[in-house]
Formats: sequence, C-alpha cells, structure tokens
Amino acid sequence: MTFKNNYRGYFGFYYKLTGKRLFVSLFLSIGVSTLDGLSLAMFMPLLEAAGNSSITNGKKTLGNLHYIIDFIEWMGLSLNIPSILSILVVLFVLKGLLRFL
Repeated sequence: MTFKNNYRGYFGFYYKLTGKRLFVSLFLSIGVSTLDGLSLAMFMPLLEAAGNSSITNGKKTLGNLHYIIDFIEWMGLSLNIPSILSILVVLFVLKGLLRFL
C-alpha cells in the first residue's frame, strides 16, 4: 500500500481503514471543539457578573464574540450568575455527549 506524504495521501489512507466513520469522527470533533470554545467564552460574562461589573463592559471584553451575550438577552434571560452557570452546564453536558459519541 502506497500513499503520498501529504494531507491527501494521509486522508486516503485513513479513509481506506475507517470508511465513512472518519467523517463522523471529524464532524463530532468539530462540534466538541466549538462547544468547548463557547463554554470557555462564557466564563468572561460569569466573572464580570460575579464582580458586579456592567455586562455592557463584557461585550467589549469578548470582542467579536459579543453575539453570545446578545443571543442570551434575545432568549429573554437576564445576565446573572445563575443563568450564566446554567448555560455553562448545558454547554458542557452537550460537549460531553458529543465526546461520548
């Protein structure tokens, strides 16, 4: 069995071994990484809510990820410690389920 020393060659080699499970594994890994990044980004509003800082300040510290706070406010949740912690728990549970799969 020959394969080239590039990404296409390696991908072809692993595709022959695993078949379509390679794509499933790839998409699950992308999902786990996305949920991990979102849940870690939620620590900034949590810390600011615990420090009694204004949440509008939190939008500046999140940079381009301020859409997370906008989405939470759009859902009708107030940004306080219990709501942020519950969102963190949901995100980490979803990440764990994807990791388990």
